[in-house]
Parts: sequence; C-alpha cells; structure tokens
Amino acid sequence: MSQANEAFCRLLLKCVIDDVRDVTTAAERRAVSVSKNSRDQWVFHGPGDFYWYGEADNLWDAQVKGWQAWWSQRFKEQPK
Repeated sequence: MSQANEAFCRLLLKCVIDDVRDVTTAAERRAVSVSKNSRDQWVFHGPGDFYWYGEADNLWDAQVKGWQAWWSQRFKEQPK
C-alpha cells in the first residue's frame, strides 16, 4: 500500500465527512466503527443498524466506502 494511496483516501474521507456532517449528529459519527475481517476485507458499522462489508485498501478507504454505501441507502433516488 502506497503512502500516496493513504493520503488520497484520507483526503477523500474528509470530503465525504463534510457531506455526512450535514445529515448526521456528532454522536452518530462517533458511534461508527470499522474493523478488518481478513486481508483487504473490512466491516463498517454506521448509524442505526447499517453495516457495510467489502474490500478496501486501508482503514480510510473502508470508511469512505462505508459512508458512501450508507449515503446511497439512505438517499435512494425516488422513482419518477
């Protein structure tokens, strides 16, 4: 894993959190947990009973993917 990849993932997480901050409480964000299950497999436990399980390069990448999955589920596009 390269330092450049980690730096990019940290920057991306900052951008995601800026958006998430508008629709979550501080307590919800603090309650989030991320753990590594096996090689490159991570689990993100988000607000409520939400969880995401999948592949990520590092902790920051797992948080980004977890928040993106949470966002997608919460704000599904309504049928027209």
